[in-house]
Amino acid sequence: MEWVGPSRILSDLAINKGASLTNRAGGTVIVENNIALRSDQPLGGRFHNQGTLDLLDGVQLSVQVELENDGTLTVPADSRLELAGPFSNLADDTLTGGTYHIAGEVFLAEGDIVTNAATLILDGPAAQVRNLQSDRDAISG
Repeated sequence: MEWVGPSRILSDLAINKGASLTNRAGGTVIVENNIALRSDQPLGGRFHNQGTLDLLDGVQLSVQVELENDGTLTVPADSRLELAGPFSNLADDTLTGGTYHIAGEVFLAEGDIVTNAATLILDGPAAQVRNLQSDRDAISG
């Protein structure tokens, strides 16, 4: 399934049986409520962001399926993004691809960002990237 224009996610979204959901370049997906992108089955799904994934103020998004980001992820100061599933852009402690405009909190399930080969903007005193399991800083390792 593909999104190519403005879209809003209002409730949990299940991506099952290896299905893939893509937000195409030029598209904007706005997350308006506390939700999860999840899979209910052993063979999970995948979300590929090529456009903009925008959290509204005060929103928590938990991505429990595989995420690949070639676009822009925006997390406002009072919002939280949990990357609880596989994150294709983080391998061998290197963040690659996409733009990450973080004013709030981002939590990574695995790994640290030791090498940044993406565009990572930490915007303001509330901006942080943390390990989801240990709650420690995931940028300094």
